[in-house]
Amino acid sequence: MASIAFNGLAEEHSPSIFYPLPIQSEGKFLAAKNLHLSSNGGIWVQDVHSNVLFYDGRHLLPRNGSLLDSVGDQLAYLNDSFWSFADNEVYRSYPSQKKELIFSLEPGSEIRKIGSSNNYIWVSDDSNFYTYDVTTSEIETYSLLELYKHNQSSYVYINDAQRVLSKWVLATTSGSYLSDGAQFTHIANSKKNFTEKIYFSSSRRELLIGTLRGALIIDLNAPSKIGPFIGDSHVLSFAETNQEYWIGTEHGLFVYSLLTGVVRKVTSSSQDSFSLLGDKIYALLNDELGGMWIATDRGIRYYSLHSKKFTRVSERKLLSLFSDSSMVKIAKDPRLGNLVATTTGIYQHRKGGEPELLYRGRVNDFVVGNGDLWLATGEGLLRFDIQSRRVTRQLLSDEFQSLSIDRVALDDERLWFSSRGRLAQLNIKNGAYKSFGKDWIVESFLPAKITHLLPTKTGDLIIGTDHGVYTYSGQKIYFNRESEVFGQVIDITQAKGGKYWVVSSYGTFTFDRHYQNLTPVTLIEDSISPECLMSTSRGMWMSSSKGLSFYSHSADLLKHYGSPSGLITNEFLPRICATDKFKPDQDISLVLGSKYGLVKIKERELLVSKAPKNKVIFSQVSIDHSPIAVGGNIKDGYQFPYGSSLSFLIGILPEASTLLLEYRLNLGDDWIAFEGGQLTLAHLLPGEYQLQVRPSISITPDDKSLTTLNFTIQKPWYLTNFAIFSFFLIMGILVAIVIFWRSRLIMKINRNLKAKVLLKTDQLRNQSRVLLSNNQQLRKQFQVRNILVGNVAVAAKRSVTEMGARLHLEDDKSATQKYSDVIHLLNVLFNDKDNVSGERESHNFLQILNAVIDAWREEFIKAGLSVKVENSAMNQHIQIDYFNLDILFNTLFSSVLKRCYRGQELSIQISESDSMLVIALTDFGAPVPVFKPTIHKDNIVNLSTFDLSIENLPTSVAISGGELFVYDFDSKNRLEMSWPIIELEIQGPPEKAINLENSAVPSHTLTREEAWINSVKHLISENYSSPDFGTSSAAKMLFVSERSLQRRFKAALDRTFKDYLNEYRLEKACESLLAGEKIADIAFECGFNDPSYFSLRFKHHFGLSPSKFVENHTGQ
Repeated sequence: MASIAFNGLAEEHSPSIFYPLPIQSEGKFLAAKNLHLSSNGGIWVQDVHSNVLFYDGRHLLPRNGSLLDSVGDQLAYLNDSFWSFADNEVYRSYPSQKKELIFSLEPGSEIRKIGSSNNYIWVSDDSNFYTYDVTTSEIETYSLLELYKHNQSSYVYINDAQRVLSKWVLATTSGSYLSDGAQFTHIANSKKNFTEKIYFSSSRRELLIGTLRGALIIDLNAPSKIGPFIGDSHVLSFAETNQEYWIGTEHGLFVYSLLTGVVRKVTSSSQDSFSLLGDKIYALLNDELGGMWIATDRGIRYYSLHSKKFTRVSERKLLSLFSDSSMVKIAKDPRLGNLVATTTGIYQHRKGGEPELLYRGRVNDFVVGNGDLWLATGEGLLRFDIQSRRVTRQLLSDEFQSLSIDRVALDDERLWFSSRGRLAQLNIKNGAYKSFGKDWIVESFLPAKITHLLPTKTGDLIIGTDHGVYTYSGQKIYFNRESEVFGQVIDITQAKGGKYWVVSSYGTFTFDRHYQNLTPVTLIEDSISPECLMSTSRGMWMSSSKGLSFYSHSADLLKHYGSPSGLITNEFLPRICATDKFKPDQDISLVLGSKYGLVKIKERELLVSKAPKNKVIFSQVSIDHSPIAVGGNIKDGYQFPYGSSLSFLIGILPEASTLLLEYRLNLGDDWIAFEGGQLTLAHLLPGEYQLQVRPSISITPDDKSLTTLNFTIQKPWYLTNFAIFSFFLIMGILVAIVIFWRSRLIMKINRNLKAKVLLKTDQLRNQSRVLLSNNQQLRKQFQVRNILVGNVAVAAKRSVTEMGARLHLEDDKSATQKYSDVIHLLNVLFNDKDNVSGERESHNFLQILNAVIDAWREEFIKAGLSVKVENSAMNQHIQIDYFNLDILFNTLFSSVLKRCYRGQELSIQISESDSMLVIALTDFGAPVPVFKPTIHKDNIVNLSTFDLSIENLPTSVAISGGELFVYDFDSKNRLEMSWPIIELEIQGPPEKAINLENSAVPSHTLTREEAWINSVKHLISENYSSPDFGTSSAAKMLFVSERSLQRRFKAALDRTFKDYLNEYRLEKACESLLAGEKIADIAFECGFNDPSYFSLRFKHHFGLSPSKFVENHTGQ
């Protein structure tokens, strides 16, 4: 019959039923902004005042205040714990426990937002986004600088974040962003829209982005494809079911079908008590039990996904269809279709058409038979001819002529009808009339009322009255005394197999075809009111004040559907129900009258569907009236003191709070029923207990939701016979444990100390290596200067001796020359190396070169290298601006030792060219490092602290007043330096230079692997200053894979490429620090993006921060 209204209801979907919390019916109001599912099935509620509460279906804990101490407005929920922040610190809180500090950001950071996703906690400040893995305790940092590049606002606020596969997606005030490495990239489809919420469907690999104009769906398999917008206002919440996305907005709730792609706005019942009050949908929660919890600005509502099996027509729609009248009876007929009797007439409705009024006037009852429609009205018994569409009044005896007909029924030939307790029959074929009056009614029940008439196939009649059941059989009427206790009869029907079912005010019962063996039918609960019966080939359906029950034909309760599974308590109307059982079994539908309209059900779909199962929840455990655990934090294994009073608050979801429970303490014990949702146990004996709780009413064993809590009552010490022995034994064990613990502690301390010593030793070794390498230049400089002074002194002595032998000869030019030489050599001895007056100095270059070669002799011999000097210059006296020749050649020779291999030769050629002394150095080692640009002498603040590394060779030569030329060949390196020559009177051949021969060292040909390692080292020396240079870029430059590079490098040097690169950078940085450069400049020059990170790496490698290292070096 519901198709009467359903076919006329094309403009909207079936209204939905939203169940309020029981506490709201008590006058309480709870506005929640967040809902979370507890591990035990309960609901964590965070209200608009940031109070945290727990709901178990019966109780809302606590009754006042919050389960948590003050934690601020922002809370993140993960695994039954709540996370909050204060400044740069993040805390975790459990109900009834103190909060604990989990991690903190760098000092100065101020957290703006906190949330959770998967097994991560995320926070954000003004410049970074941080994630904390709860499992591994690892913290990852992502820069937010990329967010500011895509917009012009001074601050981008992060509203939400979700872990999507292995990346993070941010919802911000300026669009959505996807993590890429340690940064974020903008999601183009989100544009610059304000994004409040995001949701990731792992099953469908789809991302939902909530904006101010609705929700956008992005398919990760086709991210460029723009999906439909769902809703048209500010999105506040998301939820997902197997077939739908639920989107909560500022202006209502929208549902997107995953099967059809249709978006619909959820409508609610016209009844305020079961409507979705409030437009703002703050939170949505799928409880994984077939229900959706909805938090609005007007409270919390529950919607059962199973309610889709119950299609509804609102009372408002029915009133518009049936002229503002109320229904009296509904029926289905294979020829007439759907018939509805109301207080204003009877309507016929065929599928696809509009209701047709057949008769105007109040109709109390009707029946269809033999092509006629018989109407019981206030004007008497009327006959409606279906073919002619004419209504005629049936002439009756005087006792019925002016009376209102109450009930009417029809068998094959006889029409039964009643009025004010009188019963009569009319043969519709021959017109024979018979009245039974009302003398057949038991006198003690007068005045009586006939409430139902049911003719049987055997020609009998079952009469329902306001005090029991009568049967007409064999020309006699009998009263069934056993039916008296069930009160007024509401409905009677015959089940398959011949058994009769009777619904009465105080229960339901059956009797056999002989009207005997009255048997009560078990109801879903005692003291409920049955309303209507429907019989199908599958079984019996009975509506009641608790919902809809399905029975087998033998009266076994098989299924029950009620609140909150899609039906409303006390909604069904008496006698108003129908079924089209004349259709095939798969097409049978049920229609029931409700206070709120009509409810239509497809029998087969409802029976095969799985209704939500109830889940029993332990919501609070108390000892001596003091709570110790709440919600999902209740775990097995509690140890309770002997003699304590235990109290358990127990709820059940999603069933209503009136469902009874039963418990037992151990397997094998009897089940004990209890009410109120609180179980108190006292004076339990010591031992282990297994508390089991389940609903006391269930249809099948599979429907019983059994919840178990294991605990132990501790055995007191005074109950044992071995108390003293146990005391000493425990003391001994404690002492042993303390000794063992202390020994383990000492061992742990020693291990930690040893590790620290090893780390410090390694750091000092690194410092020493760098300082020794740096000080080698100073040692060689002093050595060269000592050799030079010694050579000059010997030459001066020889000149003075010769001069003294010739002084007796007057005007001896040779003596005069020797005298000049002595004066020159003395000038060399007393030359001021730090002369910066601008006056040019003269020096004998060959003497300086010989001194340097002599100083490096031992190193060249150990390295297996030889030095060949060819001097063709007649005059080796040069002019320089600043004396640093010894340091310059020390730097060159140190570089040669690093680049050349055993058996190779360094060739030094000295010649004159255009008044310049030219020195050419040629070797066949690794390429010379890339030189830095020449710095003008006037731009150097302190020449004595200038960096004299090989990279600054052009500047060093320029400072001395010379020139440098570099020639790049494939197989050799050639450097040419030149200085101006001082014109002196030259006597004799050129001085002889020192040559270092090492004939004992055989020549060495590089292996392929050595040549490759040298090329890698050269590549590092050329590119280490680039922050982008690393394993990947090096592999590309060498045309090998990263894995191959790492493997070959590790095999050759027994260290990874990354470690070698970091050590090279840090040693270069150390050299620059010793040269006096700024720390920040050094960090960037050595390939570090962040000076702070550089300082951290430097301290880890050398044991000192860069500033402390410079301070110590300066002090020394």
